[in-house]
Amino acid sequence: MQISEIPDRSLQLFTGDGSHFWMDNTVNLLQRFPVLEYPHRQDFFMLLFIDNAEGEISIDNHKIRLDNAKVIVIKPR
Repeated sequence: MQISEIPDRSLQLFTGDGSHFWMDNTVNLLQRFPVLEYPHRQDFFMLLFIDNAEGEISIDNHKIRLDNAKVIVIKPR
């Protein structure tokens, strides 16, 4: 997939309005926001506070193991 074909996502995906802040847990996150399963760019910073998880996520082609507590910062692209 070429970079020009990767869709942009805004914070409104989560908030549904013009809010500048959103906080929630990741339970059923992909069922609630299925577009997150596919490559996308975002126009906002995201802080992920991982406390208890298993598996891995892929961010900008980097796989991150979710095997212990960590904070992940995702910057806009």
